[in-house]
Amino acid sequence: MMSHFPLPFKYEEETQKSDLTGLAGLPLYLELLHSLNIPGIMRKNLDAGSHENTAWNNSDTALSLILLNLVGGDHVDDLKILEKDAGFCKLYEKICTVGLSTSERKALRRNRRQQGCGALPSRSTAFRFLKQDGDEGLAGRGQGKAYIPNIGKTTQQLCDCNSSLLAALEHNSPSAAITLDMDATLIETHKKDSLYCYKGHTAYQPMNVWWAEQNAILHTQFRDGNVPADYELLPVFQEAISCLPKGSDKKQIYLRSDAAGYTIELLKYCDDNKIKFAIGCPISDGVREAIKSTPASSWKPLDKIHEYAEICFVPSSLSKSKRGYEFRYVAIREGLQEQCVLPGMPEMEYPFPVGDFEKGRYKIHALVTNRDIAATELVPWYWKRCGHSEGVHDVLKNELSGGVLPCNHFHANANWWWLAVVTHNIHSIFKRLCCDESWQSSRLKRIRFHIINIPGRILERGRQVYIRLTAGHPSFDLFQSIRDSISRLRTCPA
Repeated sequence: MMSHFPLPFKYEEETQKSDLTGLAGLPLYLELLHSLNIPGIMRKNLDAGSHENTAWNNSDTALSLILLNLVGGDHVDDLKILEKDAGFCKLYEKICTVGLSTSERKALRRNRRQQGCGALPSRSTAFRFLKQDGDEGLAGRGQGKAYIPNIGKTTQQLCDCNSSLLAALEHNSPSAAITLDMDATLIETHKKDSLYCYKGHTAYQPMNVWWAEQNAILHTQFRDGNVPADYELLPVFQEAISCLPKGSDKKQIYLRSDAAGYTIELLKYCDDNKIKFAIGCPISDGVREAIKSTPASSWKPLDKIHEYAEICFVPSSLSKSKRGYEFRYVAIREGLQEQCVLPGMPEMEYPFPVGDFEKGRYKIHALVTNRDIAATELVPWYWKRCGHSEGVHDVLKNELSGGVLPCNHFHANANWWWLAVVTHNIHSIFKRLCCDESWQSSRLKRIRFHIINIPGRILERGRQVYIRLTAGHPSFDLFQSIRDSISRLRTCPA
């Protein structure tokens, strides 16, 4: 009996192979990477010690997972969806063999054919790459104690690839200064091996260092959910500094962080190395007393709703220091409207620090700095970090695959997170170096709709490959403009 559907169409499978692709814009990202010599850098970092007869090197697998991130794949299993795009796979094979001699190209194809490989690495190949660091150094993990495992070999290699990527960005678009924002994010997960975070659910909690001028993630440290955000921050920051491109030591470096970054060791390190910072200060009893004892005449307007004052506060750990560190503490307060309390109900507790002053009740906040600029300039500069790092976390976890961890292995999840970070930076470089100003604030979903997920037909004539779009498609001129921009880029020195 024939089924009756409400609309007059049916689905059928194509009986012949087709060279159509739904990802006609994705090769632009590959061309960008080749223009910057990133595939060569990935081979140098990831393929050291690989077997000569391996069908898929680590760099091939990593690049495939990066492309999977760009098109919106969340799981390793999504590789099979990407592999079924026959047109893209045909083009991808051509692109990946650029630079190889005819004999090398034939040997690679023969090797993959003998091993029964498809156009892209399989699920098992991808997991083998992600898990190759094993369980080394994980014995100290456990609920109730903060422990950060040593970074795995593959994770370190991905970190080196990311550093080279940012060096290529800096080489083509130098920044006048370096402003680094430190912030942690929670990745909620139900993996058996995950640990409980401060919010009461199991999670991982990477600590990220964001480079504001370049709109890129300089460094990240993958952590368990039970590791406090303020735990061992100095080594993370030192590692981030080591990831800066060559010549960055000649530029002024700035650091911004919320109150989790308020550790005396980090403050001293920054001051000793002439790094200017503004870091949130927890409202301890000593800070609260210093704020309340500040005369009313010292409070000055910052904007329409905020006031600020320089407060006199010196932590005991600094007062005992041999060197006289001179840090400024600035308090900010915001007036609160009185809330009506129903009879018999307890007074509402605020989820943030408050203080009672002569003029009423205020929300209070404080920060510490070694910058000598006026507070009216310092506080807005510090507030610029708000929203940017959280927005990056949203992109990593919701628009890329960082929020869907692949398995129960810590190092494998760390590598997966790093691949999402590298993908984010590639996308940020693509917008910054290849697109005009109108695209700089665009989210990844808009880029996918206008650039990546465009249908096209792959044609091959002689040695030339053509990607043919629909006649009159509005993205055609955009593609040409992007390719012109890529052709003018300078290759990053190895």
